[in-house]
Amino acid sequence: MEREKQGLGKMPSGYPFRVPDGYFECFSSQVMNRLPERPPVELRAVGGTRHRMWAWISAAACVCAGIFCTVMYFAKADSATPGDAGNEVIAHSAASVYDIDEDAFADYVMIDNADIYAYLIDAADD
Repeated sequence: MEREKQGLGKMPSGYPFRVPDGYFECFSSQVMNRLPERPPVELRAVGGTRHRMWAWISAAACVCAGIFCTVMYFAKADSATPGDAGNEVIAHSAASVYDIDEDAFADYVMIDNADIYAYLIDAADD
């Protein structure tokens, strides 16, 4: 600790480096004068009429797709109402779910008649 105090005491106070007076006043003009000359680059406008045309076509396609999806959604919802011709498909698919082979189902779920009777007895006791 004593050495640190002694070491700090020997260091000069203030800033040891100085910038010449007026150095930063003309600094930017000096840097610009030292840069090499380059030919000017012609900039093209991004987009144009072709770009705007494709943007409008894309927006119109998105709107048409949205309208089509909405119409198809509501057309499907309307066909599911009772008394409609679309119910024949629903009734047929519901009937096909219940028209399964019981033996194949029992093999699939790996239960036999004893397990079914046990489940029925447990359900009757509850």
